[in-house]
Amino acid sequence: MIPRSILRETLIMEQISRSPHPVFIRYLGCRVRRDRITAIWLERHDITLNDYVETPAFKNLDKGKFMDSIDSAVYHLHSLGLAHNDINPSNIMVKDDMLPVLIDFGSCQPFGYNLDSLGTVGWYEKPFFTSEKEHDTYGLKKLREWITNPE
Repeated sequence: MIPRSILRETLIMEQISRSPHPVFIRYLGCRVRRDRITAIWLERHDITLNDYVETPAFKNLDKGKFMDSIDSAVYHLHSLGLAHNDINPSNIMVKDDMLPVLIDFGSCQPFGYNLDSLGTVGWYEKPFFTSEKEHDTYGLKKLREWITNPE
């Protein structure tokens, strides 16, 4: 199961790296050993939005600009025929310039594809088993509400 999920995520990262967006995590490549992908290399960031809200710097975050950037990234992903399927504060990093980076493309698949895993508990409207843009729309709406009043 794990090798198949690594292969799927790597293929998605390869696909989106050909149509990059500044908010997508930067894909640097993968390591292959014995004809198997053993690691995915991505740019490094230090803090998730979930943790960032606990810092003093959070009060200075331009939440509108931050959310507009995430919206733009998700709409770009949708233009590629893909849904992230797991939009939540733990899957968004915050860069030093207080801009977002969307991470964890493990559940990202083309619209209509079957999924092996569900999104993050509390961040989806109802259980789902296929990749659909509606999951991202719900996640973005919930994130926009959450970022104004994190709990």
